[in-house]
Amino acid sequence: MATHPEKRGLIVEFMGCTGAGKTTLAQGTVHRLRAQGVVVREGSHAGSSVLLTLENALGTPVWFLALLRDWSRCGPHLRATWSALRGRVASPFWTAARAYATIRLLGRHARYARAARGHVAVVDEGVLVTAPLAFCGNRPAPPQPLERFVAAAALPDVIVWVDAPLDVLVDRTLSRRDLPRELRSRPRDQVRTYLAQVRALFRTLAEAPRIAGRVISLWNPTAPPRDRYALAERAADAIRRRLDAWPA
Repeated sequence: MATHPEKRGLIVEFMGCTGAGKTTLAQGTVHRLRAQGVVVREGSHAGSSVLLTLENALGTPVWFLALLRDWSRCGPHLRATWSALRGRVASPFWTAARAYATIRLLGRHARYARAARGHVAVVDEGVLVTAPLAFCGNRPAPPQPLERFVAAAALPDVIVWVDAPLDVLVDRTLSRRDLPRELRSRPRDQVRTYLAQVRALFRTLAEAPRIAGRVISLWNPTAPPRDRYALAERAADAIRRRLDAWPA
C-alpha cells in the first residue's frame, strides 16, 4: 500500500509499565507498518547499557536545544513536570536524573515532531514516561498537579497503551537483565507496590478526556509468539487507519 507523503505523519508512543512488553510490540508494529509501505522512524530500544546511559547524560544539552525549538508545546510540559517533581524525590541525584530524562524525552519528541511529515515515528519511551518520573515515588500523586500535567502535556498523536496483570508485570520486570536502576536491590513487595502505582497512573492518563481519544489499548497477559504477533497486527492496523484519515 502506498504512503501519503502529502499528509503529516504521526508520532506513536507505546505507553505502559516496565514488563508490559512495549519494546517487543513496538518493534513488531514497526515491522508490520513497513511491510504495508509506511515510512517509519523507530525510536525503540531493546535494552540499556552504561554507554547508552552516558550518551543520554552527555546529550542533555543537545536535547534541551531541540526542546527550545518547540518551546510553545514542550515548555509547559517541562514546567508542569518540574513543578510536580520538586520535593517528591528525597535524593538530589534522582531528582537530577529524572529532570535530565524529562529534557531528553521532550527534546526527542520535538525532533520527531519536526521530522514527522509523511511517515510514522514510533517510540517505546516517549514523553508520557515523564508522568511516572514526576509523580511516582513514596507518596500518591496529588490530583491537582496531575491535572495540570495532563493539560500541559506535549502529547503524541497516537498512544498505544500496553497493560498486563500486575503479577505478570512484576514477574517480567524481575526477570529482566536490564532492571531499571530505581528497582534494583528492591524486594518483590516493593517492586510490586511501585509498579501498581505506575500502572494506576497510566490508567488515569489513558482515561483523561484530553488523552482518551488518542489511545489504542493492548492487553498483553501472556507471551506466546502468536499472541504478540496478533497484538502487533492490531496496533499496526489501527495506526494505519489513523494515518489514512490524518489531515494534510
